[in-house]
Amino acid sequence: MNKLKNINFKFFFISILINILIIPFFELVHIIVYKMQGYEVVFSFTNAYPMNEVKTIFGAITGVGVNLLFACIFAVLFIEHKSLYIYAAVVANTLMARIIFYIFAIFGAGSLNDEIYIAGIYGISPVIVYFIGLIVMCTILGMSTRRLFINFGKKYSLQIIALSVIACVIAIYIVR
Repeated sequence: MNKLKNINFKFFFISILINILIIPFFELVHIIVYKMQGYEVVFSFTNAYPMNEVKTIFGAITGVGVNLLFACIFAVLFIEHKSLYIYAAVVANTLMARIIFYIFAIFGAGSLNDEIYIAGIYGISPVIVYFIGLIVMCTILGMSTRRLFINFGKKYSLQIIALSVIACVIAIYIVR
């Protein structure tokens, strides 16, 4: 168990780094999709959209889809390999990239442009899209967290979860 305690500090800083890097990676995928559709793209560290500000359903779904795809991949990898750094990637793609922002958006303290666009295409309220996203991402995070408890025990798992949440908050503060 001493070996596990020694990696907390390292895990914490790697978690912050993973959380920070997930944002430009996510925006890079938007750039690729919009460029494939022939649009010039405006890009910053935290945002990418077509220069003519015309979103496409494929471009909007890509945002949500990238986080969902990577959350699933990392969740499966974590279950198989039991690496805390893979767990950090699951947290980054669920909690950091979507869940926190869904909660804020549901309570009116923000909005997510991709989800608003998707809701508009289907003629439904963005809150419905937020709730669907929240349920899916919480399910993936919950399955991974359950495996964390099975593999590492309650006390250590609670420490890792606390470090993961703090890393997300710090990353959001740095990035936004």
